[in-house]
Amino acid sequence: MSPPPTGQYGYPPATPSRASGAFGQVIMQLLCKEPESRPVRGEIRQTLTALARPAAAPVTRPRRSPDLRPGPDAGPSASS
Repeated sequence: MSPPPTGQYGYPPATPSRASGAFGQVIMQLLCKEPESRPVRGEIRQTLTALARPAAAPVTRPRRSPDLRPGPDAGPSASS
């Protein structure tokens, strides 16, 4: 049985943590051991540019609230 592979300083190589989301997928692809499995520069740029754009905010229209101000008939002088 062969000894486990060791990284720098004699420690086993670190296993990358699993990242979530699109950014995590890009990172995991870049960490592929085989260079031919990694995305090319254009793919990386396109993905990161898309991730950097803020999502469009939903369009909301202001609602009119009822007019709660007293009208001309309201007030102490109207009841006398």
